[in-house]
Amino acid sequence: MGLYFRKRIKVAPGFHLNLSRRGISASIGRRGASFTIGSRGAHVNASIPGTGIYYRQRLWSKKRKPNKKTYSFRTHSSHMFSSRASKTYNQSFNSHLYDDQNYNYSKSDSGITGKGCAKGLLWVLLVINGFVFLVGSLELFLNSDGSAQTSDWIVDCFFGVATICCILLLIKLSKSKTLSSKKQTEDLARQIEYLEKRIEEEPNPLKVRILNNQLGNLISNEAHSRLTPLIEVQSKKMSKNPKPESEQLLQEYESELNEAKVKAEAMVYDIVGELTEEEKKNYTAFCEKYRVLCNSDKAWIVLSKEANSENKASVKTINRKRKYYFNVGNFDYLQVPFDVPLISISGINYYFYPRFVIAARTTDDFEIMPLTDFNMTCRSVRFHEEGEIPLDAQKVGESYKYVNKDGSPDKRYFDNPLIPVLLYGELSIEPIGVTFQVSNNQSVIELKNSFNVIKTSCYWSHPN
Repeated sequence: MGLYFRKRIKVAPGFHLNLSRRGISASIGRRGASFTIGSRGAHVNASIPGTGIYYRQRLWSKKRKPNKKTYSFRTHSSHMFSSRASKTYNQSFNSHLYDDQNYNYSKSDSGITGKGCAKGLLWVLLVINGFVFLVGSLELFLNSDGSAQTSDWIVDCFFGVATICCILLLIKLSKSKTLSSKKQTEDLARQIEYLEKRIEEEPNPLKVRILNNQLGNLISNEAHSRLTPLIEVQSKKMSKNPKPESEQLLQEYESELNEAKVKAEAMVYDIVGELTEEEKKNYTAFCEKYRVLCNSDKAWIVLSKEANSENKASVKTINRKRKYYFNVGNFDYLQVPFDVPLISISGINYYFYPRFVIAARTTDDFEIMPLTDFNMTCRSVRFHEEGEIPLDAQKVGESYKYVNKDGSPDKRYFDNPLIPVLLYGELSIEPIGVTFQVSNNQSVIELKNSFNVIKTSCYWSHPN
C-alpha cells in the first residue's frame, strides 16, 4: 500500500504518542536519547543532534504467532500408567480414588521464574534510564549558557529518579534472596523440633525408625541451607585477603556441615540393606507384576453387587463399579529405589513395602502393619461387556441380551443384540476390604501369586 500516515503528539515533557498506519507507539526521552515501545516491540534510540547520525537498537520484538492447527488423537489407556505415575509421583497424596477425576498432574515450572524475570526487566530499565539520563545530562552541561529549556531539566530529572529507583529495587531483590534462604532455614528448624517431639512420644519402634529417617534428611538440609552461604562468604574472603580468623571460621563451618551429614547418615533407615537376597528378588518380581497390572487396559473398583431383577436377562448379577487407576509411589518419610505399589482408597494411601504396609492419611497421620496381615485373593469372572471391549481382555463367548432357558435368543424382544462375554480378573484385598475388576485376567493371577511369595519369604519383626 502506497499511502502512509504518521503523527507525533506531545503528551507531556519527554513523553510522546506516535500514531501511524501500523498502530500506536509511545516514546519516552528527549532529543538525542529516547526509548520507544509499541506493537512491534521496543527500541532504544540515540543520536547526535544536528549531525544526522543516529543509532537504533531493538530490545525485543513481538513474535508472530504461527497458524494454529488442531490435531485430534486417541491415547490408549494401557500406555497411560507411566505418564500418570511420573506426574503424580510427588509429595502430595491422591486421595478419594473413588472419583473419576482423581489425578493430580504436577506441571514442572519451565522458563524464567517470576523474580528472575522481574530482575532482568529492572536491569533493562536501569540501562535505558541510565543511558538517557547520562546523554541528557551531557547535553545540559554543553548547553550551560542558558539555552536549555525547563522541560529538558524536568525530563532529565525524571530519568535520574527512575535510575535511582531501579537501583534500589535491584538491591531489595538481592536482599529478598537472603531473607528467603533464612526463612527456609527457620522452617527446617521448626520441622526438626516437631519431629524430635514426635519421636520421643512414639511407642512403635518401627515408626521411630521411619521418623528418624526423615529427621536425618531435615538435619542435613538445614545444615546445608544454613552453612553453605557462610562457607561461600568465608571462601571469598580467603581468596581476596587470607586471614587466620577467616580460615578458622571456614574450618568450623565445614566441620559442622560434615558432622551434620554424618549424623544424618547414621539415622537413615536402610530397609533395602536389611533385606535378604531372596526378599529382594521376590519383591522386585512383585513390583514388576504390579506394573503389569497398572498397564491393564481397564480397571474398575467394585462398589456393590446385586441380583438382576430384569426378566429373561442373560446377566444374573449387576456390578456397580467405577473406573480405577493403580499407581506407584513412596511414602514421604521412607524413600526406596523401588516403584512401591500404592493402593488409594477413601483418602488412605496403602504403600506395600517389602516387609510392611504403611497406611497414611497424611504425612503426619500414618500407621504401619505387617505384610503378613494382608491377603490377596483373585478369581476369574465372565462379564457381559456392552461397552468398549478392552484390548487385553480374553473373549470367551457371546450371548444375547435376552435369552431363553436353553440359551437361544428371546424373539419377543426386538432390541436383543449379541453381547461379547469377556473373562475379567477380580482382585480382593483384605483387611482393606476392597475388590477390583481388571481387564487383564492373567495379570491379576500373577500378582496374587507373587504377593503370596513375598509374604512367605519376608521376615517381620519389630526392631529394638
